[in-house]
Amino acid sequence: MRYCLLASGSNGNACFVEAGGTKLMVDLGIGPRVLKWRLEPLGVAPADLTDVLVTHEHVDHVRGLEGLCKRQPALVIHATRSTARRLPEVTRPHVRTLRAGQAFDVGAFTVTPFLTSHDVDRSVGFRLEALGVVLGYATDLGTFGQRVVEGLTGAQALVVESNHCPQRLATGPYPVDLKRRVAGNRGHLSNDQCRSLLERVVHPGLRYVTLAHLSAENNTPALALAAMEPLRVAQPQISWAVGSRSESLPPVTLDGGDEATAPMASGQIPLPI
Repeated sequence: MRYCLLASGSNGNACFVEAGGTKLMVDLGIGPRVLKWRLEPLGVAPADLTDVLVTHEHVDHVRGLEGLCKRQPALVIHATRSTARRLPEVTRPHVRTLRAGQAFDVGAFTVTPFLTSHDVDRSVGFRLEALGVVLGYATDLGTFGQRVVEGLTGAQALVVESNHCPQRLATGPYPVDLKRRVAGNRGHLSNDQCRSLLERVVHPGLRYVTLAHLSAENNTPALALAAMEPLRVAQPQISWAVGSRSESLPPVTLDGGDEATAPMASGQIPLPI
């Protein structure tokens, strides 16, 4: 399995995943030109994508769906019924409805969606299994419970939200109502909440963790990584990365031997232990 976080943040979220010849996206919050540019280094074209798994309908997760549907007539969009009703009209003939907790196959993948707590109706995260490895994906959740933990347990790689530093949020420029929304149970995970979630699912076979959906105003990569310091010390087998609002991360390749490889990009932060 190979995956690559193409974009991460309130200006757009998109993750490319492939295995066994199947090429899909988890969310598509970037437009056609940016998608094309960021797929090119992977040797992939937008027309190669067969499916998009949609977590929820906020624009930073679905902005590119309409453009891709026009370029890829056979595209299949997987979304909950509630999310599908809120997608652009042109995308609806492409939608195949999913149900949280019910696994389904997409080419080489078995995909299991699980409910997340966000300020929309029935948002989901995803567990993707293929060729003996598991990728867990969970962003845009204000809190987590057993369903999220189960969805991420046993994965060799995780993409997990680490949205904000509570202190920066409290003293930052957001209006009071927006601060309450972000910090609430249907908002976004803080750095400390992200660490708590990871502590519930960490295991010796976990090789790669990407911290995603960082707030530009209320967080920094350094703050997010500092919050993970206890895990970074206790679990030295894990490689860490931080999603970017402006560029793709290097792709990660996973195999059935629980190995993960990813070259260091110039924009990534080295993580000394």
